[in-house]
Amino acid sequence: MQRSTVFALVLYVLSLAATTSVCAAWSPSDGAKGQAVFRIRGALVPHDLAGTVGPGWLVGGAAGVGISRWVMLTANFDHVALRDRNARSVEPWTLQLEMGAPFQRHVMPRFEVGAGLYRRTEKPWIFPTSSNPRDETLFGFNYGLGLSAPIATRVMADLNLRYHQTLDRDVGGTRSHSLKLSYVAFGLTYGLR
Repeated sequence: MQRSTVFALVLYVLSLAATTSVCAAWSPSDGAKGQAVFRIRGALVPHDLAGTVGPGWLVGGAAGVGISRWVMLTANFDHVALRDRNARSVEPWTLQLEMGAPFQRHVMPRFEVGAGLYRRTEKPWIFPTSSNPRDETLFGFNYGLGLSAPIATRVMADLNLRYHQTLDRDVGGTRSHSLKLSYVAFGLTYGLR
């Protein structure tokens, strides 16, 4: 079976499980408050979007909880593979605040801001041997805008535009170069309450 077929089947099963949850104690007017969520996403990393590296692709997800009707706190992990001369991959591990009103009966915008650790691996194409891959962890931040549209009682389709930037030193204090990354992501958010 191809990976895309397996991925589609997993999404289908998750959407069925999320829509058959007990919903008696929850209504969409509650917004995010007390709602546990699980998000999966995929993204395209366009070349030179807002002056950032690319092209490439991304796959990732998040788990979080609503801390008020309008605010969610999520822990995010993504894997970004870039097709450039350094064969870079980036793995952001971030905490993020999302402001919006999820799980409403109509399309809702949201604003996201977060920070965390970014693991960057580079394998230069000039003399690509095992001795010269570069692996470092940088501190960085991100922000973005998104739209969420309900597709079932506790399932939302998401569209995001996000910008990431790291500092120019790794967590050990060694001088490095900053990474700027922008992408357009598509995904699904499941309410797990």
